[in-house]
Amino acid sequence: STPLPDFIKPEMGAEPVFQNRAVSLIRDHLANRDSGEISRLMGVSGELARKTSRAYGNFGRAGNPVRPALFAYRGAVFQNMDPLTLDSPALAYGEKHLRILSALYGCLRPFDRIEPYRLDMKTTLPLGTFRSLPEYWKEGVTDFLNQEAVRAGAPCFLNLASAEFVRALDLKRLNRPVITVNFKERQRGRPVTVGTYAKMARGRMVRRILEEKPHDPQGIMGWDIMGYTCRVGLSGGDEILFLKD
Repeated sequence: STPLPDFIKPEMGAEPVFQNRAVSLIRDHLANRDSGEISRLMGVSGELARKTSRAYGNFGRAGNPVRPALFAYRGAVFQNMDPLTLDSPALAYGEKHLRILSALYGCLRPFDRIEPYRLDMKTTLPLGTFRSLPEYWKEGVTDFLNQEAVRAGAPCFLNLASAEFVRALDLKRLNRPVITVNFKERQRGRPVTVGTYAKMARGRMVRRILEEKPHDPQGIMGWDIMGYTCRVGLSGGDEILFLKD
């Protein structure tokens, strides 16, 4: 894996808040599945299914590698956030203000120590009384975010998560307004979301927030993110729209 900055060590940070629930999720619903089942369940190739099966089998064992969550993910959002090049003040701000939704861990702080895994929030799993992974996480993650908002003195939740992860939140129970940032492009006269570019822009937005530390949502509205600019007239009370013409 990519080396961490010298001032970051894999063992730094805390145990995830929902570590026990993550272990239960693996043990009760995933570790007993063979690679064929995993391939069908997740729609991945045989080799990737075998690698995933091994990760499930090793999960929670002594000596299994851990990495701070912010530096563990490889998707487009995190690549464009480029956390390996953030400085200490930006990372400290992230530890206080940034929270990462996870299908396995529920919700993570940037330096929470996590093990290798593959699981998407859209994966269909029989979870007893819970009909889906978002339902499995909804109550606990919502309560946790409410506590974190009070701790950080945050005026609102700025939502940069994809739709399937937002379903793991009970938006009506959150104790702060939720403002969603959307990145869209004008095609044939109407704004549409182009998935890959929207993910890239969300990562760039998170990085700039960590570096510039705005005090409220108005502080981001003058930014240009990959050619996306804020359109106040098309934004509403719970949405900030960044549009690329």
